[in-house]
Order: sequence, then C-alpha cells, then structure tokens
Amino acid sequence: MAATIWLAERIQGIIGQSYGGQVAGAWLPPGIELTEHAEAHRLEQELPRARSSFAAGQQVLRDVVSDIKVGRIPQIDQVQAAVGDMVDSMVDNADALMWIARLRNEDVNTYNHGVQVALYLISLGRHLGFPKKDLAHLGMIGMLADIGKIKLPRALLEKPGMLAPSEFGLIKEHVRLGLEAIRAGAQIPPEVEQGIAQHHERLDGTGYPKGLKGQEISIYGRMTAIADSFAALITPRAYANPSAPQDALMNLYEWAGSSFHEPLVEQFVQAIGVFPVGSLVELSSGEVAVVVSHNRVRRLEPRVLVLTGADKVPLSEPRELDLFQQSRSAGVKPVRVLRGLPSGAYGLKIRDYYATDESAGDDRAG
Repeated sequence: MAATIWLAERIQGIIGQSYGGQVAGAWLPPGIELTEHAEAHRLEQELPRARSSFAAGQQVLRDVVSDIKVGRIPQIDQVQAAVGDMVDSMVDNADALMWIARLRNEDVNTYNHGVQVALYLISLGRHLGFPKKDLAHLGMIGMLADIGKIKLPRALLEKPGMLAPSEFGLIKEHVRLGLEAIRAGAQIPPEVEQGIAQHHERLDGTGYPKGLKGQEISIYGRMTAIADSFAALITPRAYANPSAPQDALMNLYEWAGSSFHEPLVEQFVQAIGVFPVGSLVELSSGEVAVVVSHNRVRRLEPRVLVLTGADKVPLSEPRELDLFQQSRSAGVKPVRVLRGLPSGAYGLKIRDYYATDESAGDDRAG
C-alpha cells in the first residue's frame, strides 16, 4: 500500500504540467512537431479493432520468427503495416489494445513480448506527443528489439538462476543477431535501428552491447529500455515469477538516474497509469478486480471488473465498478484500490472473463 501511495504522489505531481513536451523536446531531432492526441473512441467501441490489430501483430511476428529460424529473409514491410494499424487504434483509444495485450500476458513468446513492448512504447510516445510517423517508429522498435533471441539456444534463455559470464556474453549477442536479420529484410529508419541497438544500454554505462553512457543513448534507446524492462518484469517467465505492475514501476524508479532516465520513467508511469489496464488489483473491500480503463484525472480510481468476493472466491457473474463514479453518500465508505497483484494471483486468468479469438503460441522468448 505504501508503494501505491508513493507512486500516486509522484504521478499527481506531474499531472497538468507540460512536462511531456519538455522531456521529448530535449532530444527530438529538429523538425518534429509534437502532437496532442485526443481520445476519439470509448474502450468498448475500440475493442474490436484493437483485437484485430493485436492478432495481426502477433501473426506477422510469428511469420518473421519462422523466416529467421529457417534462414529466409524476414518480411519487415509486413511488420510496418501491422504497426500502422496498432498506432491508429492506440491514437483513438490508448486503453483498448492494452486490455487485449494483458489478456494474453500469460503467454511468453517472442511475438507476444514484442507486441507488448511495442504497445508500451506507442503509449509513451502518444503521451509525450510524438506524431504518428514517430509512433510507428516506436512500434517497430518494440516489435523487433528482441527478435535476435530466436537464434539463441532456448535452454539458455530459460535457464533459472545466474548466468555464467560466457552465457551472458552469448545473450548479449541477440542485439547484433537481430539487427543483422532485420537489415537483410529491409532498410529500416535510423530511429528504429537506434532503438533496437540501444535497448539494453544504460545511462551509467553498465549496459550492452557498447556500454554507452548518458547523452550517447538516443531518446529511442532510453524509451525502449524502460518499456522492455517493464514488460519483462510483469510477464511470467520460465525462470522468474511475474511482479505486480506497481512493484515493477517501483523497480523502474529505483533504477532511475543510474539505468534509466528519470523524467522518462515518470512519463512512462503517467502514460500507462499506476494501475495499468488489465492488471489485477485487490480492493479495500477484499474483492479482487481487473482494471478495465483509466480515469485520466483520478489515476487511483479506475473502472474495474470485480472478479471475486472478499473471500477471493470467483463470482459467478463478474460486475463492473467505476471507482470514480461510485456513490459518495454520507456514511458510505467508497471502495478503493488497496494494492496491485501479480498476473495469475489467486489462480485468476483474466482471459477467462472475456472471450477472445487469439490462439496461443509456443515459441518462447525466454
């Protein structure tokens, strides 16, 4: 609970400021004009297109993975088309695709992880005011950043515990291997190449593959490092249990200033929310719920779907509750979010409550 309050205080401190533009403007190349993206559709309106966009993104990455595995040239132009659809959906409503992505968060594979990182990057870029063309660059980076892991042994990617220096050295090679595979398929924009090449670089020089420091890392590399790390922390792995999103955000804050750029970490939290869409939370009533959509002004009062009773037993019929719109009558104590929960808490699978037409894959990213 203390971590949630601390995050809320930090996020409330930057709401209403023009901080996003200031952060972006410090590193954007000349000629890029920041854009304010108005929400055009409600979540329910956008869900069908979001579901289609997410499935298309997964499918195109499945195809890229298959091509790389057998030595074919990957069809990068198809990735660009899928990313364009994702950007269109997220510009109109930033929550719908996030919701679909969290439905699939239990599946750990290269294409699922890639789509999720792409969505976090597009969400952050949308919040900062990047124009659509640059949101597409961010989506491409997220989709392809870890594609080089396909060329590494699966057993190494899923090994529990600490890696030996030689093993970690091999893991580092995925950046180079990925860039080589991508370059064989298309000439990619320099911004995309920067983001992929630098997504494991850290401000203090402890990252890889080049050990870049501070201003040597582009804004694309800085943003991707944050989004990729967050996605890895909250996703179930063969070698690690998932963190609750709030715990993962706290980790990002702890590493800000050394590994990550602190202003961008704050903007990332502002973009996805203290309680990201699709995350499980425990309410002050003892019930467990999943966050359906944000309240853009009162971040601690999202709209949720209540899944269990106070005894944590699943309800036969889940019910929606808007924590902002609930009754504030005298003598009625409003329900609040007590704490965030990791994916799969109390045996709950979010996808069980919403029918989806996406099928799970089995190519593990590690």
